[in-house]
Amino acid sequence: MNLNEDFGIRTSPCPVLLDHYIWATYKSTTEDPDTLIVYGGWNKDTLAKTRNIPCVRYDFKKSMAGFIKADGGGEEGPALFGFTMRYVKPGQMKELGTSFQTVCNLWYEKVPGILMAAVFPDEKTPNLVHDLRLFANHSAFLAHVDKSDKDLTEAMGEWFENYDTSIPFSGQLYAASTKDDALHTSSIKSNSTPRAQLETFHFGESGMLGQVPNMTRNDS
Repeated sequence: MNLNEDFGIRTSPCPVLLDHYIWATYKSTTEDPDTLIVYGGWNKDTLAKTRNIPCVRYDFKKSMAGFIKADGGGEEGPALFGFTMRYVKPGQMKELGTSFQTVCNLWYEKVPGILMAAVFPDEKTPNLVHDLRLFANHSAFLAHVDKSDKDLTEAMGEWFENYDTSIPFSGQLYAASTKDDALHTSSIKSNSTPRAQLETFHFGESGMLGQVPNMTRNDS
């Protein structure tokens, strides 16, 4: 599924997004609202309903490149989620989107366990993009780089050249374990790219609410 125009996860509003009972448990107020970043999948009805929740400021973003799969790739979890903020070289935003879509097309075709990858430009901060990745498991993450694949290696190199690597990537990482150093360093230019500044969260750790998702539940 190509996401050049819209990163559409669902066609109907997410009930959790609009649940007043859930939001009532948070500390945010009309005077001091929380901000919830929404990465696509909304419609006009969703937009209208969010205006009735004054204690939350919704920041809706659209994808400039990427994909999302409809199933779990037939691979068992636990899943790995990565949400990073990356700066792009001035004037290179269009090239970043085009080259990343080329990479995404190869990932979609060759790596079943890469379930989602997309970049979203930040309208408020120049040259900043939000990079979202969802892997079925840690093995799928490792498979996103394959030095033996000439086409993928060249495409990833061309895409990565558009980033301003003088500014470290930052963001959050959700996984069963984040000890693998490959999760924190560049898979393309590890020697010249600063170590990513990531907050790490682990499934099942104390304080975690909810369940680890079953990524294969919709697989045929």
